[in-house]
Amino acid sequence: MVYAPEGADSLCGYFVSRYFRPNQNNRDGLDFHYLWFFQSGYRYLIYSLYYELSPCQYGIRIKHMSSGQEVDLPAIGTNPMGNPVDLLYQSKVCQDDANFD
Repeated sequence: MVYAPEGADSLCGYFVSRYFRPNQNNRDGLDFHYLWFFQSGYRYLIYSLYYELSPCQYGIRIKHMSSGQEVDLPAIGTNPMGNPVDLLYQSKVCQDDANFD
């Protein structure tokens, strides 16, 4: 899947966000990372979800924006190549505080 056109601003159509909650006050730690973009009426969301007491979850969610219908494609295996966190501090990617879980 190729989305952004090549060039100096090629990452400007992508958004990243992170939700982090440390383990404290009898609450489990959480660390959620998201990378998403919109194309042809759909939102493509790549996610990495860390729950302290559960295995990490990785995958892609595709949502048709007008109907709200969503498909979740969980990753196969537990060691993906790349992670949305890798783009969290890239200056050309738009930062956001959205949380999808």
